[in-house]
Amino acid sequence: MAQYYDLGISPWGAFKAGEDMSAKQYYFVELQVDKADQVWIANGGSTTYSPIGVLQNAPSTNGEAAVMIFGMTKVVAAYGGGATSPGSWITINGSGQAYLTTCASRAVGIALEHSDSSASCIIAAVISPFMSWLTHGST
Repeated sequence: MAQYYDLGISPWGAFKAGEDMSAKQYYFVELQVDKADQVWIANGGSTTYSPIGVLQNAPSTNGEAAVMIFGMTKVVAAYGGGATSPGSWITINGSGQAYLTTCASRAVGIALEHSDSSASCIIAAVISPFMSWLTHGST
């Protein structure tokens, strides 16, 4: 069984879910300029928005969304780009899932354990979404 570490950093709970996220726990979320108090499932292909963190609960529309903005968390990892291994860079796909990348300029965190070949599995990661903000638009 995987170990999950705690740095003592609490999720931020001042956001509302802008959509039904009842099946989206541990997905990356983003803010949108015109709806600043709401979070939405992040779209890795967006050229406008970047992820702010990982959803820690499963709220329905307008429910309170707890978001881990920085630190250790569980994430849903998609297999499409290959399996992650400890220390590999992760970015997000168009569905808000962690996704293996070799391009550090698009990274939002680092995997702490292996993912498997299933469509999606939960792994531990250390996230720092602002990394993608600093290099947004870079390749």
